[in-house]
Amino acid sequence: MASAHPRSKVSWCRRRTLVRGLVQDPFAIVYSEDGKWIAYALANTVQIVSSSSGEAVTIEQPGVVALSFSPLASTLYTFERPVKSETDVYKNVKAWSIKGELIGGWAPVITPDEAHRFQPAGNDILIFSPPLAPRPATRLKNDGQIRGLFLSHPAELPEGCTSARSVRPYTEQAMAVWVGERKGAPANLALYPVSSLVGKPASADKTENREMPITVARKAFYKADKLNVKWNNAGTMVILTPADVKLTVQALFLTHTDVDNTGKSYYGETNLYLVALDGSFDGLVDLDKEGPIYDFSWNPTSKDFCVCYGCEFCSPWSS
Repeated sequence: MASAHPRSKVSWCRRRTLVRGLVQDPFAIVYSEDGKWIAYALANTVQIVSSSSGEAVTIEQPGVVALSFSPLASTLYTFERPVKSETDVYKNVKAWSIKGELIGGWAPVITPDEAHRFQPAGNDILIFSPPLAPRPATRLKNDGQIRGLFLSHPAELPEGCTSARSVRPYTEQAMAVWVGERKGAPANLALYPVSSLVGKPASADKTENREMPITVARKAFYKADKLNVKWNNAGTMVILTPADVKLTVQALFLTHTDVDNTGKSYYGETNLYLVALDGSFDGLVDLDKEGPIYDFSWNPTSKDFCVCYGCEFCSPWSS
C-alpha cells in the first residue's frame, strides 16, 4: 500500500504531460467520455487536445467558464457568463466541432447515441433529430414554463442484484421535465420515456406540433429555486427478481430555495422527493430529523439510496 505521507512517491501512478507552458490557470477543464479528448478554457481561448498524440486545436473564444463534450465526443460545448444586450439576445452557449469550427449555440441535452437533442423554449420543448438539424423535428407544447430537462443514463446492474449475472442496461431512456409554478399552481416534475416524447419521425422540412404526452409519473411541489435530479441505474424496463422485487426507473430530486423563510437555516430550505416512472410511487422522502440536505446518492444496485443531512453533525441515512 502506498504511504499517505505528502512527500512519498506513489509507484503505481503513471504520469504523462499533455499540455506544457501554461502561463495562467485554466478556468475549466473536461475529458470526453471516451477519454480521447481533453479540453480546457483560458482567458481568451479554448484548447482541444488529443489525449493520445497531444495535438491541439485552438478556439478563439474569450470568457468561457465551463465546458462539456457531447456523449460521442463529436461536439464541444462552451459556456460563458450571460451578457446583457439591448439589441439582441447574447448566445452564451456555443457548440463547436472537434476541429474548432463554430456550429451554433444551445444548451446541450442529447441522447447518448446523438440521435436527438432536447431544448427548452419557454413553455415548449424543441426536439432536433439529428442534434445539429437546422429546424426542430418536434415541438411539444406545455402549460407552464420549462425550468429544466434531465435525461436518465441507464447502466448495467452489478452481479447479485437480480441474479447471479449482471444485467445489461435497458436501451430506453427517460426524461424528467421540471415545470415551474404558474398563477398559484405548484411546480411539478414529470417523467417520460424518451420514445413518447420523440414520437414518429416527421418530414425533414416541417416541424410537428403536439401536446406533451400523458404520464402517470408526476410530483407537484412548491418552493424550488434550484432542482437536482439523480436517476437510478435500473433503466426504464421493470425487472422481476427471483424475490419478486420490482426494479423500475426512479428519480430522486432535491429542491432548494435560496432563502429559508422560517429562519431555521442559512442554507435555504431543502426537500427530497422520489418518483417512479411507472407511477408506482411519488412522494416526499421522510427523514428522521430536521436540517438541510447536503447530498444524496443511489446505490448502484438501484434498490436503495443514501442521504447526508441534518444540523451540526450531519447523518448518513439509507432507504
